[in-house]
Amino acid sequence: MGISKFIDINRLKLHYLDYGGEGHPHLVLLHGLNGNAHAFDVVAPDLTASHHVIALDLRGHGDSQWGPPDGYTPPNYLSDIGAFLKALNIERASFIGSSMGGAMAMIFATLAPKIVDRLVLNDIGGEIVIEAYDPAQPALTDRRFRTIADATRFYRESFHPVALLPELVAEKLTADSVKIDHDGLLVWKTDPAVNSGTATGAASGGRIIQMWSFYEKVKAPVLIVRGAESTALTRETVSKMLSVLPGTRAVEVPGVGHTPWLNEPLALEALRDFLA
Repeated sequence: MGISKFIDINRLKLHYLDYGGEGHPHLVLLHGLNGNAHAFDVVAPDLTASHHVIALDLRGHGDSQWGPPDGYTPPNYLSDIGAFLKALNIERASFIGSSMGGAMAMIFATLAPKIVDRLVLNDIGGEIVIEAYDPAQPALTDRRFRTIADATRFYRESFHPVALLPELVAEKLTADSVKIDHDGLLVWKTDPAVNSGTATGAASGGRIIQMWSFYEKVKAPVLIVRGAESTALTRETVSKMLSVLPGTRAVEVPGVGHTPWLNEPLALEALRDFLA
């Protein structure tokens, strides 16, 4: 698993996992809303033979410090990503972004084209259907649990991809995602303020967020990974993405909903081929 490290970025102490692979090209992994860097534990070790793999806990997520309540906007995240790369002396890197992390990676690719070598968008694209995951997201930060088993059960019942993980893997991911609160109960590590709507742009973008103006400006090669049962990224959107940026690749992972884990055979094969 990755080595846990901390770094001071924009007056916040941010956490990241370094999975190794030093000496190879850099590969930066960005998790989704309410997630954390450990979401990549199941795939990152398989990528270190060809890349130096690091996964960042975005501000307010995982073991990174919480920001101010109004500090979870795309500009905040993008500033952190740029400062993070600069602090680690990373001048060029490929990116894998899941859901919100993919949206941030997409925008970053348009702002810093000389930095982004290749871009993997995990179940995120030119349009984001908010209804696909709105109901479950706030529930995570609202709930309190007596045991890891209780938290794992809720996580598996609420999020289809988690239900597909082996029990022990799901339990570890849950354990890495919760902390003991002042009353002795377990709570999600994510700052509840990230669900205010500003993090995804839902506050100003309605029920479908349009990302086309960013996507069409991406200069780096793109691989789209879609869960076959995802309602966040539709097949129609993927088809349009392929036509907007000729040369873009896409893979659909059967039996999976929003944000595949990327260790599925089809996804992993596509990743290795694309990043080679």
